[in-house]
Amino acid sequence: MKWPRWFKGSSHSSLDEEMQFHIEQHAERLMRGGCTREEAMRKARLEFGSVASYREDCRQSKGLAFLDQLRADLQFAVRILRKQPGLSATAILFLAVAVGANSAFFAFVNAYGLRPLPIQGADRHFDLLGENNKKERIFRFSKPQYEALRGQAASAAQLYSLERSTLPLVEERIRRAAVEVVSENFFPLLVGTPNPDGAVLSHAGWKRLFHRDPQIVGRRVRLGSNFFTISGVAPESFTGVEAVIPDFWIPHSLRPLVAAPQLPEDLQVGGILEPGVPLEQARARLSAGIQSLSEGLPEDERIQALNAESRKVVSRDDEPNGLVVGIAAFPFVLLLVVACANLASLYLAGASSRQRELAIRIAIGANRWRLVRQLMTEALLLAVIGAVAASMLAVGSLQSLQSFLFQLVTRFGMNFVPVSPDWRIFAVSLLLAVLSALLFGLLPSLEATDSVREGRPSVMARSSRPTLMRRGLLVTQTASSLVLLVLAGVLLENANHFDNMNPGFALDGLFDSDHDGELRSYSNRLEALPAVIAVTGVGRVPLRGIMERRTATIGGKQARLFHNYVDHRYFETMQIPLVEGRNFTLAEAHNQLPVAVISEATSKRFWPGRSAIGQSFRFEGSPQLYEVTGVARDVVNSFFFIGLDPTFVYLPAVAGSAEIRSLIVRARQVDARFVGELQRLCLSVTPQSYCEPGSMTGIAWMQRLPVHIASQVATALGVLSVVLSCVGLYGVVAFLVERRKREAGIRLALGASRANVMLAMSSPSVKSLLFGIGVGLLPCFVAAKFAESAVAYLRLSQPLVFVGAPLLLLVVGVAAALLPARRAASVDPSQTLRHD
Repeated sequence: MKWPRWFKGSSHSSLDEEMQFHIEQHAERLMRGGCTREEAMRKARLEFGSVASYREDCRQSKGLAFLDQLRADLQFAVRILRKQPGLSATAILFLAVAVGANSAFFAFVNAYGLRPLPIQGADRHFDLLGENNKKERIFRFSKPQYEALRGQAASAAQLYSLERSTLPLVEERIRRAAVEVVSENFFPLLVGTPNPDGAVLSHAGWKRLFHRDPQIVGRRVRLGSNFFTISGVAPESFTGVEAVIPDFWIPHSLRPLVAAPQLPEDLQVGGILEPGVPLEQARARLSAGIQSLSEGLPEDERIQALNAESRKVVSRDDEPNGLVVGIAAFPFVLLLVVACANLASLYLAGASSRQRELAIRIAIGANRWRLVRQLMTEALLLAVIGAVAASMLAVGSLQSLQSFLFQLVTRFGMNFVPVSPDWRIFAVSLLLAVLSALLFGLLPSLEATDSVREGRPSVMARSSRPTLMRRGLLVTQTASSLVLLVLAGVLLENANHFDNMNPGFALDGLFDSDHDGELRSYSNRLEALPAVIAVTGVGRVPLRGIMERRTATIGGKQARLFHNYVDHRYFETMQIPLVEGRNFTLAEAHNQLPVAVISEATSKRFWPGRSAIGQSFRFEGSPQLYEVTGVARDVVNSFFFIGLDPTFVYLPAVAGSAEIRSLIVRARQVDARFVGELQRLCLSVTPQSYCEPGSMTGIAWMQRLPVHIASQVATALGVLSVVLSCVGLYGVVAFLVERRKREAGIRLALGASRANVMLAMSSPSVKSLLFGIGVGLLPCFVAAKFAESAVAYLRLSQPLVFVGAPLLLLVVGVAAALLPARRAASVDPSQTLRHD
């Protein structure tokens, strides 16, 4: 290995020249006294003394001796790594996998929680939020409110507004386009460019919708029923102020072409503080005229307080976000713990095998801390190499991870802020690798040098402290691996449960055709399509969120009932059977008579053992008594993961009434042609709103997807942890078996069976494995019980998981321990003893 001139000690030359000068000067004086040159030089060198000693004293006084020692340590560490290629490669692989996984996770945290917003004055950016009398946050403001706030903030901050929308981009085929209608100062304030006259394409939208067309500027494109001129393409670095990148930014002056005039403006407001103005001053300035902002609004919509929250990054500063990040990071940290425990076991075994070398170095004058520093230098060198490998692994996997994690939004043509590597990822990889080196290297180094220092090199392998440490490390890695396996098993079981859950109605062929126009004529035109079997109107589409609840007096009790407004064709269209009674008629729905169909669970809960038909109930605050005319089969109306509704009431209404806000279509065949036909029909009815028929199967898929992603990530981490544990266990047992080869030969020579020798060689590791499984199961049970009490719809106490995961880990771990033990039991005793 070649080192820099200043590092490897070549700077001795000037010092050597100076000392040589003094020696020659003294030799000349001796020559003037009558000595020959050879005799004078010899006497001068003898009188001058050791040049090397002077050199070391001089470098010590200048603080350069440390560099020499570090150079020597690094050179020796490189030789040791070359001498133990198997151990070195295993350690680097462990670090690359564990640190790389954590670095990849950090890359997402960095992109959304640490990297500054790609705008001017990101360090002075803030969001403006309101609060009503119920302490509920108000995230949106009207145009008059925004104008008033903008005037109040003058000289303290500059405010901007944006309003999100979705429009159909109408070309050869209709595609979804995400649009942000922005205030006239949006681009001058945040980007430093003039306010555009037309639509501005984001770089992501230019790539997705127009395939990087170089002639796009100046082109007219149709969004909804209107045409817009593309005035420019934003640079790739500018993604806006939110996690989802819009396809178009459209100036507020063109809003009438984006949204129907009757739709109220719903603005998100942010701002940039003026230089030197503290956030508190801007907040006080904005709150000065707060009373005038809510005149004429309902009580729960009135702004009682304003808050300017600093936001310098993409994600909002919210406590649940931190909790989610902490929960998501937990399995990655566990994987790192498994890797460190494995490496510590291997490093302890490797250090104990070098007892002779360490004893010799102690004997010739090295102190304990010098040996510890040498061993830690080896660990840190491994860490640096592992950090480089981890960074390469993390960077190489980012694109695939983004596609995997963001498939929910990319499926619907949306773009997230890209996760790209920067110096933070490399810094975190190095930091994690160095911390890992300290964890897996320091204790074994201290233990090994302590044993040698106390004069126990010959009994190092039998020392109780390394044995206890080794067993403790094995217990730690086993318990951590088990926690990851149980987590993966629980998530897989829940994903399978959601996949097999029957919502109570047939999903195939169902479409949500929600839009903002007049529903009655739209329903008639839908029914005229040849592929449509039936159309029904609903207040809220099933599986689109938690249904509304109202307090009611029912069955002599007070209860909160989930409810929805549906028309007379709802049960037929959704294919929900009535188990008792009848559906309400068209006349009852049209006149909204006080009749209702209830779910089977509601009937059993409030009228157990008797018929609910003819019974009545009343909502709180209403004098009407609703009569139960039918009982329907239980279904999932809210989210899939919540399951069947515990209570549900269907109330009558028809399309065209205020209660019916959406349409559901059942079609004979589902293909791209039919979806395009629905889109064009919707666009012809309501040209200024986006209408993409939402497949109910797709909605169910979206709700299952997060659990599937979490289960697959947890499974990958669990499998990695088991592999790391087993490789580490195999390596440690193989090393110990090699150290105990003579013992195995003696046992065999004395008549022990090969099975007994295998048992003796592997039993300590198997006992530690069993103890680690017991230690790991305890927190799993406690966490499962706690989580079940907090999140009732998850299935966490799964007997198959809590039995299968320990058995899997035990079988794989025992196999890893028995393989080297079997090799030891197969040796020829005579050959082993003769060799020893």
